[in-house]
Amino acid sequence: MPLPRPQSRSWSMAAPPLSPRPQLIGTAFDYLLRFHLRLLNSFSEERESWIAESAVRKLEGNFHDRGQDICAKARRRYELFLKGAPLNDDLLISALQLAQLDFIFRSGQLPPMGDFAVFEEDIADLRQLVEVCDWSQWRASHSCRLNPTFGIASTIVNGADADFQIDGTLYELKTVR
Repeated sequence: MPLPRPQSRSWSMAAPPLSPRPQLIGTAFDYLLRFHLRLLNSFSEERESWIAESAVRKLEGNFHDRGQDICAKARRRYELFLKGAPLNDDLLISALQLAQLDFIFRSGQLPPMGDFAVFEEDIADLRQLVEVCDWSQWRASHSCRLNPTFGIASTIVNGADADFQIDGTLYELKTVR
């Protein structure tokens, strides 16, 4: 029996891109998404360290020191956010810099902006993505795992992971240009 054909849908873009760096914005959004999910689901399971923190261990000299500083600031800002501080540009900047460190871990290369620069259009792009989200739909009833891995299978393919798992459903979100 043939599968039914999906009905065509007309979608409008909720947050048109503002930045010419969609991959960076997508990875930064992944961090902010997990931050929000942790806020909504205090019982969430999350890794001991972020991928960005793993990248710092690969860096040397000034890049190592800068990476440590970025991660320490991001941790402080994240903790403040979890305690009720509003989402602000400092947290958005941290997410963008964590995304650059994430790139180092996954690619083994320094990011194109080797100085961990953040641009106004990146901040604006990330802010509008966060603002169009309906966070209420992401409340878990019994389980929430942030950035889960797949054991040895993740190691074999250089650190594959997912964005999150809520109540037994695995999610991998993508932002597109």
